[in-house]
Amino acid sequence: MRPIDRKPSDKNTYQAINRLQQQIDAIEKKEIINNTIVEILPTPFPGEEDTPTNTPTSGQLYVKNSDGDLYYKNLKGVEWKVNNQRWERSSSFFHAFGNNSSEMIPLAGGSITTTDKPADDFDIDDSYYVVPYDLKVTSLKGLFSKQQALNPNPGDTTITLYKNGTALSNAVTVNVSSVGYDQTNLFQNIYTWDLSKETNTYKAGDVMGIEIDPTNFIYYASLTAIGEYI
Repeated sequence: MRPIDRKPSDKNTYQAINRLQQQIDAIEKKEIINNTIVEILPTPFPGEEDTPTNTPTSGQLYVKNSDGDLYYKNLKGVEWKVNNQRWERSSSFFHAFGNNSSEMIPLAGGSITTTDKPADDFDIDDSYYVVPYDLKVTSLKGLFSKQQALNPNPGDTTITLYKNGTALSNAVTVNVSSVGYDQTNLFQNIYTWDLSKETNTYKAGDVMGIEIDPTNFIYYASLTAIGEYI
């Protein structure tokens, strides 16, 4: 399409025409990435809305004035930074006799089997994770089970982020009200702690700890901390 090649003397008119030219160019700037049509949007003028408000007919790729970073929005309207990579860390542990005391999740060891009650292990060999790059923790998901139906459920259970041995976030509480037992309903409920609104950022070289504190006993736990590099 032939570009507009005359520069008006009036500044506002020039900006309007320039903007129109960008929109015309944007129509032509649709790429196919991984079999998906992606619309590449022009950078907004200062003061304009950063995030596209129109209903997209394809994925949208654009830069925000607010931070200068590249973003992608899919057809469902979900937006994320293109340069952000996802981060996750999984861990599991087992208490033969149950444990209702707070403890640090074994982030470094990955998995602990113990018959101690409680199995507080605050040594650095398995409880603490050295952060490799700048990142933030946005949520934690947990699957729990118990040995038999008569065992209590964990109940209100708090998760707290720690940095270099000091609490970083507030305690976030979720009621773990129903868990499987023996071979019954083992995969029925996954519980999620939303940490996205908490102080949750770490720098490379920080030491991460995540504390879990149930009201009643925890027997078997499989946990995944989720976040993204920043």
